[in-house]
Amino acid sequence: MLDELDTELQSGDTEQSPDYQNFPDTAFTQDEQEAIKRFKAKEVEKLNRSRAVLKGIESCGWGVTSYCLAKYLVIATGSAGLLPAVAIVLGINQIVNRDLLEFSVNKSPDGWVFTDMDKAIKFIFQTIFGCFILWTAVGDFYSTMKTSHQTYDNIKATVEDFNRLPEKDKTLVFVVGALVAGGVVYGIHKSKS
Repeated sequence: MLDELDTELQSGDTEQSPDYQNFPDTAFTQDEQEAIKRFKAKEVEKLNRSRAVLKGIESCGWGVTSYCLAKYLVIATGSAGLLPAVAIVLGINQIVNRDLLEFSVNKSPDGWVFTDMDKAIKFIFQTIFGCFILWTAVGDFYSTMKTSHQTYDNIKATVEDFNRLPEKDKTLVFVVGALVAGGVVYGIHKSKS
């Protein structure tokens, strides 16, 4: 009998009996350990809920900001503000989706291992797309500004030419302009009735 027990101990093939439980060496009883585990689980759940609420509030704030900026650009600049508005919305979306950058590169015996690289690729492509739209929007804005400046110079030159006319010619231009405007208003009124 002793030889069998000695052989089992040397081979390392010892089975615990179902009556004997292996408790960790701790100052807490089993009930206290279970209570601590439940308490930790509840606290982790509260923290996760709080993080989700904070993430929701942050996303809402950034969403309202992007909507307001985009609306302002479209109202202030008309159709020329569409591309900058889209670029702003995409840029703010990149700020909100910071979790796209949660990828890692690890060295393993087999070589380099990339985890969650799909998120990194998505982030890179969205950033490139946003930069392209922003570049196009800046170009459109610059051309609109240049055209507006030329239009302003043309109107200014026309006003200066008009101011150089003698009084008799200015009166004639006003009378002809009033007759043309009256004819247009009369024509619109007749077409509606």
